[in-house]
Amino acid sequence: MAKAHDIAEAVRVFLGSFDEEYQYDATTEQFELDIELKNRLVATRMIMLAQDDGLTLYTVVNVLAEPHGRADVAEYLIRANHGLLCGGFEMDMDTGTINYKTFIHCGGAPPADLDMKVGMAMSIAALNRFGNGLIDVINNEMTPEEAANEAKGLNRRD
Repeated sequence: MAKAHDIAEAVRVFLGSFDEEYQYDATTEQFELDIELKNRLVATRMIMLAQDDGLTLYTVVNVLAEPHGRADVAEYLIRANHGLLCGGFEMDMDTGTINYKTFIHCGGAPPADLDMKVGMAMSIAALNRFGNGLIDVINNEMTPEEAANEAKGLNRRD
């Protein structure tokens, strides 16, 4: 089983190869970096948490779901998650915090660069694809179903 420290070292080397600026907390084996998005969310913070046997990526949305709108946001996230192959959206129903979570199982060795690149790319792609719809649902500009269908490129037939 790969140990958290070895996984963290692989992440450090990987991020360093891209000249990414990041913060690292050695006590928690956690990396944080800011990433620009191509939608109305504008940017996100990615948290990469090294654990024994795996690497978890939390891509945190920079807006909160307000208490009165959390049921609609939850419905939207469920609709967005349907059919996703790598990772999924989560929302803390108590705080309204939203993130996209991906896990990379490492087994007996630290993650390969390609695995980390794909995990990061899938997380960013999900936020780019579903971010505008999330904003529309939070602002009551679309229903969860309408926003998810638009993000997925589905045309509803009546």
